[in-house]
Amino acid sequence: MKTSRAELKMRARRSLLGNYGTMILAAIILAGISWAVSTVSQIGVMGGGAAGQVMDSLRSGDFSAAGVNINFSMNIPSYMYVILGLLGLISSWIIVLFAVGMNRMSLCVVREGRTEISQMFWAFKNRPARIILLQLLVYVLEFVSMVPVIVLSMAIVVSTAVSGADPNYEQLLFLILFLTGYVILIMIVYILIALNYGLVYYYMADHRDEGVFASLGKVHEMMKGNRMRYLVLQLSFIGWNLLSMLTLGIGSLWIMPYIRCTFAGFYLDLLPQAETIPPQWDGRTQNPWDGSAGF
Repeated sequence: MKTSRAELKMRARRSLLGNYGTMILAAIILAGISWAVSTVSQIGVMGGGAAGQVMDSLRSGDFSAAGVNINFSMNIPSYMYVILGLLGLISSWIIVLFAVGMNRMSLCVVREGRTEISQMFWAFKNRPARIILLQLLVYVLEFVSMVPVIVLSMAIVVSTAVSGADPNYEQLLFLILFLTGYVILIMIVYILIALNYGLVYYYMADHRDEGVFASLGKVHEMMKGNRMRYLVLQLSFIGWNLLSMLTLGIGSLWIMPYIRCTFAGFYLDLLPQAETIPPQWDGRTQNPWDGSAGF
């Protein structure tokens, strides 16, 4: 079944009736967690710089005002970079687990017409290692994509250092053209990956027993013949995203649940009929999928 874009959006709006408060609360919690994670990292950087200067003062015996006048942006011990890197990695895992929980909430809203804030923590209790592994694969892909740029930049630096001369015009022009072309190529590759695997976090939020590679394979199969629909659906929210930016992100509290539920509906539309569990309704809420509820 290939439901139209307009119908998917209408179903998302219907599903959110009576659930917007819960979804907005979850979005606020996620934003708060993201802010806390960022703040902790910044404090770690400043604390690392402070610790470095204090240790320098202790080693030198200089306890004068100059010696203990800590500059929080300087003298970060080398080991702190490792610690901060690990903290950043763990923080990103926490955020992506909450994001999968948000996808789970969106699926519940669209499929069952209701959700609970506790669903935010679903990924933490349902085999989180597979989601963390997927995130690690994303990091590896990002690193590999940067290797040619790093190698070329280092080659130019080494060549300049050996020759003792500044980079000439031809080298700089080549580097600029290479970087421009390479960025365009990477963007195309990333778009193709998104078109093939963009729904994997919805799939993993819906199938707790599926591993990473099985989930990627199933999603790739689901997206066959639906990639252009997915791309057009993504592009159709550009206006909403711009509106969110104009409101300094405040509008995203209402816009993001709408977008998430639309893509949850798109994901459900691609599932085999046997896997699409009929929603259970208690009579107080109309089924957004039966076409009888007005909007």
